[in-house]
Amino acid sequence: MADLTSAQLATLKAGILADSTAAAFPNTAQGNYDCAAYLNAGSSPAVMIWLPSVSVSIINNAIDWTAGANGFISLTVAKQNAYFALTQGGVMDATQANIRAGFQAIFPAAIATAIQGVAQRNSTRFEAMFTTASVCSLFGRAVAPNEVNAALNS
Repeated sequence: MADLTSAQLATLKAGILADSTAAAFPNTAQGNYDCAAYLNAGSSPAVMIWLPSVSVSIINNAIDWTAGANGFISLTVAKQNAYFALTQGGVMDATQANIRAGFQAIFPAAIATAIQGVAQRNSTRFEAMFTTASVCSLFGRAVAPNEVNAALNS
């Protein structure tokens, strides 16, 4: 795990000070440990973030494969081919706006919404501090107590 940059420490400090629960932890070894644990828990209210790697099998489970109005079989051949092109790598990077736009263009709203549901998750409070347009620059990273200490003392 790479150390946080000075700019990231400043963002962390501002985030801690803006959150009354996080700010209430004392700047002690135990307080920093408790603050880190709090920040590494799920954000509330939820801040949904896009996943950088979603397996095609997960996406496939969200698709209606029938011939019904919202089904894959009812799509034009061009849209079916576009789906195959988007998923040929075995995983999808949902952080990429053009990939998300591709799924929106291919599928009816019901399926696009289902795919969106499996391509996002709730961020941690820490990740939420580094999220813009539902994309987290520190996706999957946890904050350590020593980084809380470094941020508060910066």
